[in-house]
Amino acid sequence: MRVVDWKVLQPGTRFKVTSGSGPYYLHNGERTYMAEKGYFRVHDVVQDGLIATDDSGMWNFIYMGETRVSPNIPNLTREAHRIWVKQ
Repeated sequence: MRVVDWKVLQPGTRFKVTSGSGPYYLHNGERTYMAEKGYFRVHDVVQDGLIATDDSGMWNFIYMGETRVSPNIPNLTREAHRIWVKQ
């Protein structure tokens, strides 16, 4: 099941981030995605995304906000990750 309303996820919920989603760097018309893919566990829900840990315990920020160009880094676009939760 794809998560539509990520804001309702509870701490401890396990989810998957798919490849080809999230913030990306655009160079010569090609996107290089900056996000890690794989399984994560929600720690906290914040304004623009999720604070989560991966299976090895590393902390991650999963951006879920609106698509917009970064004000600080040329060619970087912030775009929401695609996430899935198995029910």
